[in-house]
Parts: sequence; C-alpha cells; structure tokens
Amino acid sequence: MEEVIPVIVDSVRFEAQSSMYRVNLKDRTTGKVLPIFVGAFEGNAIAMALKGIPTARPMTHDLMASVIQGLDGEVLRVVVTDLRDNIYYALIYIRQDGKELAIDSRPSDAIALATRLGVPIYVVKKLADKFVDELEEILAKTEPGETVH
Repeated sequence: MEEVIPVIVDSVRFEAQSSMYRVNLKDRTTGKVLPIFVGAFEGNAIAMALKGIPTARPMTHDLMASVIQGLDGEVLRVVVTDLRDNIYYALIYIRQDGKELAIDSRPSDAIALATRLGVPIYVVKKLADKFVDELEEILAKTEPGETVH
C-alpha cells in the first residue's frame, strides 16, 4: 500500500460563496487540513453522520453500507488517492470472501460511508503539499481591523 496520512473529518462547513460544503480532513500528526469541496447532498450526509442525526429512512450512504454488509463485505478504510484537474479521487477498500477490493469513489461518497461505519480515512502522502494550516489561512483572509485585540 502506498504511504498514507491518517486523517479525521475535522469539520464540515457550508460555504455560501460557492454553495458547496467544505470538508476539512485533518492530519492527526501536523494538525493541517486538506479542504475538499463537495456537493450539498454529500456535505449534508457527512455532517448528519458526524452529529449522529438519525433519518426516518436510509440515505444513499446508509444503503451503500447495508448492501456491502448484506453481501458479507466489510469496509476496511477509505483513501483519498489523487488530485487531477482540480478533482479529488478516492478508493473504498472492502474485504469480501477473503479478498480485498478497491472500489473507485468520489471522496465525498467515500467519506460519507466512512463516517457512518467508523472506518479509518487516509490521504496518500503525495498530496501532503495540498494540506493547509487552517489558522494561517484564516488570518491571511482577515483584515487587521476585523480582529479583536
């Protein structure tokens, strides 16, 4: 397996300017975050899973989890694997019948599934330069007069 960085979903925020959700994957070692912008449906699904908000009927990612488990599969981990043309890519690793399968996925779907099942999330090390120091990023966008001293 390629070298990976273990991350947690640090936050999910709606970004009004883009009408998308920003999912911050936080490096457990450095504290830096990898921001990934996702659609409203996926962002909401991730936020609901993190907050433990139940739904009256299964959402798409709940259905994915049920199908995998119903077929005697087990989700082992998800990995954000690449960035090409400003699009992130991910794999969902599933064990079934003693075999490990790597299933191509959008990171948003992989993260939504991982948050429901409590499985580890990783980012490949080659994407380490895409992580940002969130505090530095916030300060760079803040005008000196906007802060409280």
